[in-house]
Amino acid sequence: MDAFLAFLVFVGITLAILWIVRAILENRRWSKMLKVQTETHGKLLDRFGSSQEMLAYMQSEAGKKFLEAPIFEVQRQQVSAFPFGRILWSVQIGIVAAFVGGGLLFLRGRVEPRGRTPLEVFGTLILTLGLGFLVSGGVSYFLARYFGLLEKPEALSRSQNAD
Repeated sequence: MDAFLAFLVFVGITLAILWIVRAILENRRWSKMLKVQTETHGKLLDRFGSSQEMLAYMQSEAGKKFLEAPIFEVQRQQVSAFPFGRILWSVQIGIVAAFVGGGLLFLRGRVEPRGRTPLEVFGTLILTLGLGFLVSGGVSYFLARYFGLLEKPEALSRSQNAD
């Protein structure tokens, strides 16, 4: 049982480290994207000779689109695909956790009686967590569909262009 607990601690620490690395890499990516946008806006401002020229550009249709646009087109697509990613993430985690929990419950019958209780406890907890993620994914899907968040990116861009 000590080896199993040590394995769980190892997996937990590994997942925490991977999550921290992912957060750092994502932060660096957004920082670079923001830096590029800031430099682009700075160069654009340098090209105008007077504030009237800049104001006229900002009031033009092209100027409004450029200054109000997201950092990159990829960002808009990611935002519009956001519900799909979250729903699929919940379902994926739920399936994996349910199988791990089911596997632990299956293994409890294969070990000596003294080792059954920990497998039963961890198996039940992980199986319940997996089922919770599956229910969460289902509820998220129905709520996203109810609120109209599941439109295709093309439909979103057409509705934004109509405004």
